Amino acid sequence: MLPCRSRMHGLFALVLMAMAGAVSHAAAPAKAPAPAPPTLAIDGLDNGAITLDGPWQFHIGDDMAWADPGFDDSGWQAVPFPQAATQSRPSGGSAFAWYRVRIPVSDGAAQHAILLPAVNTSYQVFADGRLIASYGALPPHPKLLVSQPQMILIPGSSGQYLTLAVRLWTFAGVNDYDSSAVRVDPQFGTPAFVRQQLEIVHLKARLSLTITYIVVIFSVLGALATGALYLSRRGEKEYLWLALYLFMLAALNTLWTLRVNFAISYFSCGVVQNTLFAGTSLAQLLLFRRLLKGSWNWFFWCAFSADLVLYATMLAGLAGVSGSWRVPYFLWIVGDLYFPSLAIQGARKGMPDARLMLIPVCVIFPLWFIQDSLSLWGYLGLKEPFEGNLLYREFQSPFPFSFPDIASLLFIVGMMAIMIHRFARVTRQEEEHANEMEAARVVQQVLVPADIPAIPGFLIQSVYKPFGQVGGDFFQILPAQAGGVLAVIGDVSGKGMPAAMTVSLLVGTLRTLAHYTQSPGEILGAMNQRMLARSHGGFTTCLVLRADADGTLTVANAGHIAPYLAGKELAIENGLPLGLADGTAYAESCFQLAPGEQLTLLTDGVIEARDKAGALFGFDRTAAISRESAENVAQAAQAFGQDDDITVLTLRRLAAGEASTTQSTAPALAPA
Repeated sequence: MLPCRSRMHGLFALVLMAMAGAVSHAAAPAKAPAPAPPTLAIDGLDNGAITLDGPWQFHIGDDMAWADPGFDDSGWQAVPFPQAATQSRPSGGSAFAWYRVRIPVSDGAAQHAILLPAVNTSYQVFADGRLIASYGALPPHPKLLVSQPQMILIPGSSGQYLTLAVRLWTFAGVNDYDSSAVRVDPQFGTPAFVRQQLEIVHLKARLSLTITYIVVIFSVLGALATGALYLSRRGEKEYLWLALYLFMLAALNTLWTLRVNFAISYFSCGVVQNTLFAGTSLAQLLLFRRLLKGSWNWFFWCAFSADLVLYATMLAGLAGVSGSWRVPYFLWIVGDLYFPSLAIQGARKGMPDARLMLIPVCVIFPLWFIQDSLSLWGYLGLKEPFEGNLLYREFQSPFPFSFPDIASLLFIVGMMAIMIHRFARVTRQEEEHANEMEAARVVQQVLVPADIPAIPGFLIQSVYKPFGQVGGDFFQILPAQAGGVLAVIGDVSGKGMPAAMTVSLLVGTLRTLAHYTQSPGEILGAMNQRMLARSHGGFTTCLVLRADADGTLTVANAGHIAPYLAGKELAIENGLPLGLADGTAYAESCFQLAPGEQLTLLTDGVIEARDKAGALFGFDRTAAISRESAENVAQAAQAFGQDDDITVLTLRRLAAGEASTTQSTAPALAPA
C-alpha cells in the first residue's frame, strides 16, 4: 500500500487540475490543449549517466497502447521505480502494471542503456513504443525467474525525448524486491557507464555473500564430521540430526548464492528453499529434544506444529494466498522459547551438554525471538518500535555482515564444538568402562571355575549363564579334608567391577578358611566379618554346604535360596545375608543324601525368570524341574525368559561301583 502522504499529494494534484480545467472552460470557450506528459528533469547525462530515482508514472492494468510515446500518462500515479505494485493490485491472483518515464536526451540518435534493479517479476521494456527487451515470460505462458539486475541497450532515435515503458506481470506470491539482491536505483546513460555500474552491482552482490560462503564452508565441514560420528555411533541419533541440520543449512545457503548469481525459476527455487528451511527447523528441534532429553510435551508439539505450519504457509505464499505470512509468526515465537527453556531445564538438572549449550542458545534464540516478534508486529500493520536499531544494522568492513549473521555463525561453531566435546567425553567414559569390564572379566575367571575337581563318590554338574557381560553370581567346589565336598553358591548385589571385587574378596576368604575349618556356619560368619570390614554397602546371599563321603549334609545359609532334594526345598535355618550385621551367627542344618539322590543348588535367576507377559518362572516350576540335570534346569529358565544371572549346581551321590565325574558349563570369556 502506498504511503498516505503520496496519496494525498496525488489527490491534491487531481483537484488542482480539475479546478484549473473548470476555470479555463469558463474563461475561454475554446478547447484547451491536452497537458504535456510529465518529463523527468535530469542532470549529469553529459557526464555519462543519471539515476532515475525521480517519479515514474505508474498504473495498474494492461493496454499495449500505453507503450506509445504520445500516450498521455499525466493522470497516472507518480511513484519511484519499482514501487510495490503487489500492494496496489486486487488481493490474490496476478495483475499487470505499467511504469513510464520521459527522459530528455541531447543526442537522440546516440545509443543509451538502462540498468534496471532486481525485481521479482516478469516484464517487458519498451523504448519509444518499440519492444527492446524482456525478462522471463508474461501470460498466457508466464515464466517467473528469480530477479537479477539487467542492463538493457536502448537504440538511438531522432527525437529529443526518450519514452521508456516497463510492462510488468505481478503475482500475489511474489515480493517485488528480492531481499537476496543488492538494492540499486535505475541507472540511465552510456552503455560503457551502465556496464560499469552493473559490474559494480555484481561485485557488491558477491561481496555481500561472504558471510554466506563462510556459513556454507562451516556447515559442510560440520555435516561431514558429525555424519562420521553418527556412522561410528548409530545408536546416538543426535549426531544424525545435527548432520542433517548442517547439511540442509549448507544447501539452503548454497541455493541463496545461486539465486543471487543466476536467473533460475522463482517457484522451483521457492519450493526447494522453503522445504530446506522447514527441514532445518525440524532437524534442529529433534536435535535439541534428543540431546537434552526433552519430553514429548505440549511445548515440543507446539514447536513441531510451528515447523509444519511454517512449511504450509510458505507454500501457500508461493501459491498467492493473501496474508498467509501472518499465520506462523506466533508459533515461531513459541518455538523460539522452547529451545532456551529446554537448555535451562537441562542445565539445572546438571546435564553437561545442556550447560555447554547455554552459550550458543542464549546468543541465537533471543535474537530470533526479537526478529519474529518484530515481524509479527509489522505484519499486524503496526509500526515497528525498534526500527533502525542495532539488530538490523549492517557493517560493511571487512565485508557486509549484521548481528544475526554473526550469531548464526557462532551458533553453528558452538554446536559443532559441543558435539565434538561430547564425543570425546563419551569415548573417554566408554574406554574407562571397557577397562573396568576387562578387569572384571579377569576377576570372573576366579569366580566361575572352568574346571571342577573330581570328588570320589559324587557326580557334580555346574552351569553358569550370566545375564550381562559380568554377573554377580558365584560358586566354588572344593574337596573336603575328611573326604566329600565343600560347595558354596552365592549372589552379590550389584553388577560389574564392584560386584566382581566383592566376590573376589569372598572367594579369597573362603579358600583361606577351608584350610582351617570345614564348618559351613563358621565359614559364613568369617565371610560376613570380612565383608563388613572391606565392602562399602551392598550385601550378598550365600549358601555353604558340606557333603561327607557317607552322604551326611551340613548346610548353613545366609539369605540364599534353599537347596532342592527329591523335588522339594530342604527346610534349613536361614540367616541374614552377608554384609548387613556384625556378629551374625549362622546355624547349621543336617540331612542325609542317599545313594542315587540329587541335591540341586541354584540362584534366584532361575526362580525370577520372567516371560513376555511378566509371569515368573516361580518356585513351583523350579521344584518340578529340580530333579533334572543342571543344564536342563538352566535352559528351561533361560527359555522362559532370563532376567538375571542363572547358576545351577547339582550334586548326586553315586551308588557303589559308579565312577565319580564332573561337568561344568560356563561361558567363554571374550577379550575386551
